[in-house]
Amino acid sequence: MRSFGWMLVWLLGACALDPDPPLLEPRSIPMAVAHGDGRFVVVRWDQHAAGFGEVAIETSTDGDIWREVARVPDRGAGSADIAFSDGRFVVVASEVIWDASAGFIDRRTAVVSDDGETWTRLADPSFRIAGVAAGAGRFVGVVADAGVFQLVDDTWERVPDTARIGMPDEIDFVDGSFYAYGGGSTLLESSDGVTWRSVDTGMTRITSVALRGGAVSGYALRDSCFGEAPDCATYHRLDQRATSWDVVEVAEPTAWDDFVDLGPRLVAVEARDVATSGDGGQTWQSVRTAEDGVRGAIATDGAGTVVVVGRPGAPLVSHDDGVTWGR
Repeated sequence: MRSFGWMLVWLLGACALDPDPPLLEPRSIPMAVAHGDGRFVVVRWDQHAAGFGEVAIETSTDGDIWREVARVPDRGAGSADIAFSDGRFVVVASEVIWDASAGFIDRRTAVVSDDGETWTRLADPSFRIAGVAAGAGRFVGVVADAGVFQLVDDTWERVPDTARIGMPDEIDFVDGSFYAYGGGSTLLESSDGVTWRSVDTGMTRITSVALRGGAVSGYALRDSCFGEAPDCATYHRLDQRATSWDVVEVAEPTAWDDFVDLGPRLVAVEARDVATSGDGGQTWQSVRTAEDGVRGAIATDGAGTVVVVGRPGAPLVSHDDGVTWGR
């Protein structure tokens, strides 16, 4: 599960300088993906030439044939995430658009479904929920500048004492705990989504957290050179050790947006690459290099099918645990 707000700000920020910005090339990008109750669900951003877009939700039982089941015509998905638990899917999405008279407008939405087919639009969230995860009997979202929220009776409510918890824009539920990250070196952890503790990893930015080999692991950026020479950004793996996290240097440092442990191999994704690792993430082999995209997200059905999103067009899919890929 991944959110993509940074990409939309970069894309539309320049338009704010021009009251009549140039038209953008229309495109359709699957932004987030989850699997539950025998189906994959994808949140798609249909971006129009004027810069705004629409949220489209598609479903597939096999990862190959996709069918649109819902659309929110007056909201975009420049930032989107999806979570599944106990028969329910929850989607959060937003986009920032520029209006010549009103300036920046943040259009937010949240939709839910108890079967993946019929979707209900909730009241628009008061804050831009950048990421959502499910666990411990609840759905929990993070807002980069406003703390942690949980979905209570289909309404987003702020968790007390989290307004100054940091600047996380990603959240996952892994091996019985929530992990919020992305706003800097601090990794936030909670077993119930209410009480949080922070762990300073010493990283510049946490990029992903997932289950690896039966233990919680992650990837993180140690030093950032802000787009200069690529070798001046070094990435490390984080391994959980009881109450702390160990930093493990990897032979081939790479910034993975998302990854899953499929037993014999790890499968990871970022904006331009899908790769596998058979040695616990020390080395990686590219298996699918595609056209440029936004940050990637990945989901698996646990039976061999893996779906990757983040690139224009149809999702990438593998039916052999990430060995071969197609569309």
